[in-house]
Amino acid sequence: MKHVKFLILSLLPLLSGSPAFAQTDTTATDRKDCYITDVREKLIGQTPGVVAVSSVGAPAMIPSVYVHGFHPYTKNPAFYVDGVLVSDLNFLAPESIGSIEVLSGGDAVLRFGPEASCGAIVVTTRAATQKGFHASYSFSGAVHQLAWEPEQISLQEWQASYPSMKNCTQNPYNLNRTGTSFAQTHHVSLQSKTDKLDVAANLDYLDNDGPLEGKVDNHRRYSGSARIAYRPLKWLDVEVSAAGGKSDKNYQQALVTILYNQPVPPEYGAADPLGAFSVENLQNTAFSAQGKVEFRPIDGLYVRPFYGISQDRNDAKRHEWNLHQYGLDLGYSRTFGKHSAGLDATIKRQDYLSGEQVSSTRYIQYRDTLTDYSIRLRYDWNKRLFADFGLYKRQYKGHMDDRLQKPALAANIRFKPGKEWEVFGSWSHAYHFVTRTDRYNYRDLLPISLSSAGYSRLNAGAEAGFQIGGNSVHARINGFWDSDNYYVLNYDDQVSVRNLGLELSARWSYAVNDFVFGLDPSLTLYRNRVTKMFNNLTSYNYSTLFSVREGYPVGIAWLYPMKGVDPTDNSPILGQEKEACGNGMFPTAVLGLHGYVSWKNWQLSILGHGNFGQSVMHGSEQDGLRRHFLNDKTYYYFQASDSYRQSSAMLFDASFFRIDQIRLDYSLPLKVANIDLFASLENFILFTRYPGSDPEYTLNWDYLGMDFPINPSTRRVVFGVKIAL
Repeated sequence: MKHVKFLILSLLPLLSGSPAFAQTDTTATDRKDCYITDVREKLIGQTPGVVAVSSVGAPAMIPSVYVHGFHPYTKNPAFYVDGVLVSDLNFLAPESIGSIEVLSGGDAVLRFGPEASCGAIVVTTRAATQKGFHASYSFSGAVHQLAWEPEQISLQEWQASYPSMKNCTQNPYNLNRTGTSFAQTHHVSLQSKTDKLDVAANLDYLDNDGPLEGKVDNHRRYSGSARIAYRPLKWLDVEVSAAGGKSDKNYQQALVTILYNQPVPPEYGAADPLGAFSVENLQNTAFSAQGKVEFRPIDGLYVRPFYGISQDRNDAKRHEWNLHQYGLDLGYSRTFGKHSAGLDATIKRQDYLSGEQVSSTRYIQYRDTLTDYSIRLRYDWNKRLFADFGLYKRQYKGHMDDRLQKPALAANIRFKPGKEWEVFGSWSHAYHFVTRTDRYNYRDLLPISLSSAGYSRLNAGAEAGFQIGGNSVHARINGFWDSDNYYVLNYDDQVSVRNLGLELSARWSYAVNDFVFGLDPSLTLYRNRVTKMFNNLTSYNYSTLFSVREGYPVGIAWLYPMKGVDPTDNSPILGQEKEACGNGMFPTAVLGLHGYVSWKNWQLSILGHGNFGQSVMHGSEQDGLRRHFLNDKTYYYFQASDSYRQSSAMLFDASFFRIDQIRLDYSLPLKVANIDLFASLENFILFTRYPGSDPEYTLNWDYLGMDFPINPSTRRVVFGVKIAL
């Protein structure tokens, strides 16, 4: 990489300690979380097969998540909190999380239904972990500022592009209004555990003052969760959990407004870009809860009735979503010598009530009822061979009757030739709910106009753990193939998409006296192609610049190729016909890296990740004036009407590798309490050739493959303490 972007802030005293954030990644137990404000950020670069867009430090930005590849006309994975479907995870604090599980393909659909056809992010809140009463408090603070700011166009540059405005004067509000700001989190945890009763409660507060002056991009969140598990008898378990929160944040466009502000001519009035009309306050409240009772009347049999509820409401009544789910889980297993077999079945009913303010006078509300049936057969031979087969079926009743209701099927097999390694494979066929009117609507799970699409998936891989001298190594490889057939455009048109991928991950640790070394690398390779389009179609443009075309990756850029530069005036020389340019908007490789060394009560860790192979359109100012670099020394201005706006000169390789965190932890050697201190530098180093904004932000649902408008990330000096009694 040609250049390294970096910023050195005033360093705070490097105190250290164990993390103030909950461990959530089920594949690595010693990972230190970065300063994060959204649960989904825990997956970034650290979970093979998952691509997530960071929103660290950017108040009100919602990160997008992609599980096992990118597909057109799909939404984010489905989100579940303690088994209850929720519309989003914004109300939940990362510190309240006990674990996160990522599911895809048939495993996701057979467990949760078609809502999870694009994958599922399954969150389990914290439970009591130790006997007796325990309480803890943790605080973390972050001093942060923008990692990148676009070069604002001067009044002279504006006038050079618009000669008619040569007599205009500078807008007095067109000033740099960013600076250093402060973000903080507070977390209180209470736990009590006995032989029969487990109780855990968590309270959290987030206050993230964004990089703009004042409170125009501030984000506050109050949240909490609780879990109670009670076992009065050996054959009876009762569990209740709940989580909720209120979020108060200012619309993210406020930051974009000031970053891309232009000189405004006096005849239009000197307008403050952060005035009352440009900053919108969003207040959301959300809640989820579930209860279940498990009976085990005879050996091998369980009966588990359950009930769950979730709500998500914008206080301005722009969007409202409610879900009630209730049903029954049944299971029975028997052992015959070295053989054992079992059956699990679920009957579940889900009632949706969703509404949205579509105009100042019109509020649309929908009610839908779904009844789901699923069954799985399990077989185990001598703890070496494991196999299961599942079937999922849905019945629908609601405001639409034109859905294709096909069953979902899945089969899995695992074989363990030795104690420390195994091979595995799975096949599944499911179906999507695809939105025709709004392809990227991830808020409404049952929007106005839907159809179905077939989805087939094949997985195969191996996993092994072994010792080499004093080294402990655990390695995993998984290859996946899937084929999607989408009904799009109208009822008869289809497009088939194939995704191929290969996941590689390992965990290595080595101990020498009091020193322990560890390294957790992961690499995922992706390749997607549009394999067939029906009804005599050869392409479908879902934006001005990006296209779905046979034989090309999803989201290939379709642009006028730039053949060269006219040396007389630096103007572009363009081809006469558009053609495929770049590699597509989705990365072809994702790398995650976590390394650490610990000595007695100290630990130093480094966390990084990178996306490679994606192509991004480099945009700039809001009003259509664009600045694009043709070489290291010259640039060219042009208006939105120029064909150059849609040329390959705008397209850049947005590969990057980011050092997310360099962190030092220290645990005080006290007997009366556990006190852990830590400090870290986060997002200080970014390796990339991309000339524009942060390349990671270009893969989001609203502006796929483009860097405008975006919220740049921030660089942070983070410090904190955790006190446990």
